[in-house]
Amino acid sequence: MACSSAAAAALLSAILLLLLFFSSSTTLVSAGDHCPPSSCGNLTNIRNPLRLKGDPSECGDPNYELTCDHLNRTILTLLSNNYYVTNITYYDYLIEDYVYFNIQVMYVGMEKSNNGSCNHLPLSATPLTVSNLSRNEYYMADSYVTLVNCSKEVKNKSMHYYKPVACLSHNNNNSFIYLINSWNVRYLVPSCRFIAMFPVQYNKYINLDWLDPQPVDIIEFLGQGFTLFPNIRSSTSIRHCLRTSIRSVFISNRGLFS
Repeated sequence: MACSSAAAAALLSAILLLLLFFSSSTTLVSAGDHCPPSSCGNLTNIRNPLRLKGDPSECGDPNYELTCDHLNRTILTLLSNNYYVTNITYYDYLIEDYVYFNIQVMYVGMEKSNNGSCNHLPLSATPLTVSNLSRNEYYMADSYVTLVNCSKEVKNKSMHYYKPVACLSHNNNNSFIYLINSWNVRYLVPSCRFIAMFPVQYNKYINLDWLDPQPVDIIEFLGQGFTLFPNIRSSTSIRHCLRTSIRSVFISNRGLFS
């Protein structure tokens, strides 16, 4: 009888933990669901988990807050840099208790209508490199290119992934700028050094002909912007805590079920 009571207590504890987990999941998912979408310029679907600055505090997640500037342009501030938001896509499934979405952005100052020049390259103090974004808890990108400065022209035909950037290169002072696939940074030739890394649109990245020795229009290429995804890792701690608690309950009572 005592064993049955203890077993029932263990089972009840597990059920209560599961109810607590699903309750917290429901809270995470439903927070802000009752709020109507916010609008800024052409974007009319800013909704949970995203929010617009000035929305009621219960709407969306403050870690995914956007702002609307005086020209009705939606701005994402990430690592102290501003980006124009051009599109938001939501999906009908959940990952780690969050509505999944992606957000398309472009570098401020490089919009196509601005007739940007090489002087407008987004060489910020805190660029969105792989390492910088990996320390960011809320967004991630999937494709990168790297800008390098070489003291010698790269003529080796096997180095086909070095795309010349003509508008930044200066032959008279031995400065040759190239755009390379970021996966190949580890194989950087000795005469080259890292300048910057940029997230890019995946489809533009894979469609860039790296075998073509012709220079790349860096302004047009980067001006197409890139896509960010939510880096949803925060709620994994809830799951880990839940699994650990349930495991402890059953381990402590494992002899009662034999």
